[in-house]
Amino acid sequence: MIDLEQQKIIFAHITKIMKNRIEVLENQRNIASYALAAKIASESGTKTLKKRINLRTICCIAICTIMASGSVIAITQLKSDEVVTPFKTRYMVENLNGDTVDTWKFWKIDAESTLVVNIVNSGIVDERKIKSIKDAILSTDKIIIDDSITHKGLGTSSTYFAGWRGALEESSMIKTEYAIPIKFKIIESESEIGNIIIKLSTLKDQDGYSGFTKSTVDGNEILKSQIIIYDADGISDEGLAAIVRHEFGHAIGLGHSTAPEDLMAPTINMQIPYISECDTDAVSQLYDGVAMDKTVCMK
Repeated sequence: MIDLEQQKIIFAHITKIMKNRIEVLENQRNIASYALAAKIASESGTKTLKKRINLRTICCIAICTIMASGSVIAITQLKSDEVVTPFKTRYMVENLNGDTVDTWKFWKIDAESTLVVNIVNSGIVDERKIKSIKDAILSTDKIIIDDSITHKGLGTSSTYFAGWRGALEESSMIKTEYAIPIKFKIIESESEIGNIIIKLSTLKDQDGYSGFTKSTVDGNEILKSQIIIYDADGISDEGLAAIVRHEFGHAIGLGHSTAPEDLMAPTINMQIPYISECDTDAVSQLYDGVAMDKTVCMK
């Protein structure tokens, strides 16, 4: 039984969440719960489903989730006519001679080092999209999702992360041979300085890719990673965040996942576009010196 003080804390947290989302809720009577829509789509066997729920329903979902697990399932806004489509991505790892490298590489830094992430051409998108990019990197929010959505079990759930900082902090809880990067400084500069460059482009890739990451390495060490996001001004905030999460995974050294529903799969399935426990486990292995060319998800 939750006492009065706990209820006050819960409702204060809900109020804070709703205030943070007031900008995107303005002039909209209905918003969609992405997690709920994905679950219903999975159960009905349809590929795409649009579900409208009112604000009171969302509050109930959030409150119930907090009571059950202490975390809030992320609620993603969808327009009533929006169709969720997957994003194609690609990545490449080259050594200093320009030769393509197949195995994983990683950043060799000490535990106190900060990686500088530079968003280039930030002026071509609005502040909401810039915030989506930053959140995809810096957020520590955890998301609890029912495993039935991804057909991984009934009566069980999995933890996902909205941003890489939270995911990497989780990975770093396991002692590894090399320090896992957990400190990031995001800048917006037109000069391509920084360890990880995120270049926003208004162009559409001729092969239909939404994102591309190229890392330059020396031996096993990543020296620099460059990410290109195509059609950045034409992608939704949620879609942009998902692409950045995926490409940033490559930038820290991960390969593509064997699980088609995983964020690090070659094609991003927007059903659950968050960082999985499989990905955090893979980071721990990578920075403990395990070299593979793909992320293997067992669950």
